[in-house]
Amino acid sequence: MSVNLQGITQLGRDAVAHYWKTVRLPKEAYQYGLRSDGGTHGLVLTKPHVVDLILDLAGYTRDVDLGARSLLEPACGHGAFLFPAVERLLASARSHGRRPADLGDAIG
Repeated sequence: MSVNLQGITQLGRDAVAHYWKTVRLPKEAYQYGLRSDGGTHGLVLTKPHVVDLILDLAGYTRDVDLGARSLLEPACGHGAFLFPAVERLLASARSHGRRPADLGDAIG
């Protein structure tokens, strides 16, 4: 699998910002069924500082050669983890002499 990571970070952040400024989801989009207490489940968005903490705790930091690792981002959300991970991957690649074109297998 080959992924072109150049420019994806800013493009992704711009797309997410545009989405939240322009899209108004109907109330039903946030409801995923009833909880045992009678309330409803809803959409949960991970805050950026929580994403940073989780990536740090997982050892996915810029000082590590992330191009030699693989990160599986299985979510189908709004890129809360994907975009910061790509930013870290690109920063790590620069400091470890890797080309962005060679990072396609580092995120799956």
